[in-house]
Amino acid sequence: GTVLGGQYSSCKSCAIWSAGGAGMSNEGDCFDSAYVFVGSSSGDVALCDLRMTSNTSSRIVQHYRPSCFSPYEPVAVSGIDISRDQRELLVSYESDQIYSFPVFPTCKSAAGPSVEELASYSAALAAPSCTDETENDQMGKSSRPLPELTSYGGHLNRFTFLKRAAFAGPNDEYICTGSDSGHAWIYEKATGAVVSLLKADHSTCNGIVPHPTLPLFATYGIDSTAKLWRATQPVGDDTDDSDLGRFLTAHHTKYEASPLVQSWKGTESKLALFSDPDTEENNAFSLLPDEVPSHDDEDDSIFGGLAGVLFRSVSRLAGRQSIPFIANNLASLPNVLLQNYFSCVRAFVSGDEEPIKSSLDDFKRRVALMRLKHQADQLGLQWGSEAPWGIKPKLNVSKLDRNDLSADLVPEHPGDWIPFDSEMSPNPLPSGMKFNEKDYGDFYIERYASHQHYQSKKSRRTDQKKPDFDLSDEYVLETIEKAGESEHIRCDRKKGGCIDSDKDVALPYYERQAGETRPFHNQYRKDSPTAGTDHELLQYKDSKAWDLLYDTVMVLKEGGNAALSTGNITLAAQRYDKAIRYCSVAFLRFPEGHLSFLSSHQDVLLENGGHEVRWTPLLKALVTIRLNLSMTLLRSEAYFPTLACDHAGLALQELKPFVSSKGIVLTGRKLTKSREGEPEKTYIEAKELQAKAYFRLGNAQIVTGDYSEAVKSLDLSIKATKSLKGSDAKPEAVVQRRLAEARKLNAKKRKRQREKFAFAFEHSAEVKSGEEEKDKSGEEEKDKSGEEEK
Repeated sequence: GTVLGGQYSSCKSCAIWSAGGAGMSNEGDCFDSAYVFVGSSSGDVALCDLRMTSNTSSRIVQHYRPSCFSPYEPVAVSGIDISRDQRELLVSYESDQIYSFPVFPTCKSAAGPSVEELASYSAALAAPSCTDETENDQMGKSSRPLPELTSYGGHLNRFTFLKRAAFAGPNDEYICTGSDSGHAWIYEKATGAVVSLLKADHSTCNGIVPHPTLPLFATYGIDSTAKLWRATQPVGDDTDDSDLGRFLTAHHTKYEASPLVQSWKGTESKLALFSDPDTEENNAFSLLPDEVPSHDDEDDSIFGGLAGVLFRSVSRLAGRQSIPFIANNLASLPNVLLQNYFSCVRAFVSGDEEPIKSSLDDFKRRVALMRLKHQADQLGLQWGSEAPWGIKPKLNVSKLDRNDLSADLVPEHPGDWIPFDSEMSPNPLPSGMKFNEKDYGDFYIERYASHQHYQSKKSRRTDQKKPDFDLSDEYVLETIEKAGESEHIRCDRKKGGCIDSDKDVALPYYERQAGETRPFHNQYRKDSPTAGTDHELLQYKDSKAWDLLYDTVMVLKEGGNAALSTGNITLAAQRYDKAIRYCSVAFLRFPEGHLSFLSSHQDVLLENGGHEVRWTPLLKALVTIRLNLSMTLLRSEAYFPTLACDHAGLALQELKPFVSSKGIVLTGRKLTKSREGEPEKTYIEAKELQAKAYFRLGNAQIVTGDYSEAVKSLDLSIKATKSLKGSDAKPEAVVQRRLAEARKLNAKKRKRQREKFAFAFEHSAEVKSGEEEKDKSGEEEKDKSGEEEK
């Protein structure tokens, strides 16, 4: 840094480089090289030739900068690493992510650039240029820095400095780094997915160092200990790790309520802080309800930055158990990513220092990719990194019942799919793994394309340009041949056979551009409102987006009902939970970004205090799903009675505008206004659901021991039924039985309370009487002793 001066006067990180691996020892160290990569405090990395002494500009052979950074961006390099073959550069940044750069990507020889080529690079860099005078600095004349090939990351790196990222694996197949959350992250280089998440530190993990030859890692952080990890953990003999085994195991995983389902009102309150109708920030980003965590770590600390980290570290260390939790914590990956994205959005809106300096949309894209890959791995499903939300069943899994399977193909989080789908937004966000094929096409094909779950765009080019949406039999034949269709079926097509309309012909998702994959979970529903040709589906319309959302909710609802009918309570609860998350897109206010089909609906919610005042099939589905979940949560397999009460109560609130009287719907922020002319059918359907909701609420209140409220709820259920069928109508027997049970239990509870009160009163009276007698006897003894003294 002292030699180079200028923006490199403060050298943040460096790494020695040797062309083509020449001069490399067996351990990978350069013992005879004059080249070094130097990272600055302004986002740039330079490759320098230390033999050059005439001036500082002649020392720099090449320099690199992520395309999202402007010149002199106040983002410091926190670590540099070089691949084993010396052809790829890995750079991590403070308050940002990890970027990969090709080293001399146009070099023809695998051994690296020759001396003449290096000289030509230096000469080109120092050549005068009339472009962008703002970059004239110590490097001589301005020159376009090489942009990144791709980026990695869902972690945050802001509280401590020099978090180094490193290549790992015998062929550099992985990338590893530390993070603020105390996790060590290991990414798959070709796909950007997370393959391991090690809980390595109670506060902040500063780095992870892979062994050069053995499958071992060492991690270090703020804790006083370093940890040694084995890269792989053998699977036990009693564990079925096949695709089908993973799928069946996931169906019997213990149910844990999502943050949104666990705290619907709490999520609504948090979203209100981000949904200001008077600002334009709602279009700058999207924050769907499922992307709000149940707990925000930053709320707990009054300190920010490194002071906040140290404060939280001391607090955690003081309250931790004697045996700390140090383990592979990959199961918590979705929640960690959820917290990290929310922290970025929160900083963006509040104007605080951003956890990442690059694009928020790019961070969201990577988060969605990683969570979808995690879901596919857990269920043994097929996944592609170009359009990751197009999850498909693998061969063994696809043999199962399609009606049951389709619910598992729905992305776990709406925020991982909806903003990226061209059917849900006229301006979808770019999805999947993003590579700079424009600048590094040959380099990408050589090093990455063979490892991808899809083909590169460059490798798919043909001399004859095809239309964007060609659904002819010839095109279907071509794409299915690539997907591996059997020979006899191909022959039938060549002889003039047409596409069987009774079977789904799913074009491989790698044959489409990012954001143009039809959700496979909806292909199994023949009665879907979105049923039709792919050409029709891929043309965005607000009405089709609503239909697709409703269709997805119904897939999940039917999947939950199917699981419930087979006695799989935990699976039913999981699917109902997911269905409510998708319903929240329609019934909560949030920054919708470019999801234009929600814009007018968000205005309606604002005008009516968050209430839906239009009786739609989607609202009916939400109420029914809540009641089904409430019933499920009273079973021992998914026991959560207080949450059952909450969702029965939420269902009643959602029905409130429609059950006041026939033909009238309550409107306004506090439902003090009314709208006439509503069909009588609306009132009847709403009243029937209200009776069921009060019944579900009463059942849940009996389980929680709130018997007096259970009596009120069950009475209201009977009244709702009689208001529809007449005062002489006899309520259902099950409702009468539960009401009688609630009254009996309430009477017993009140009796016990009276007995406890009477006992407590008698005991206090006895104690008081005993104290009075003691005081009286004490006074008598005092008087007697006084007389004796006299």
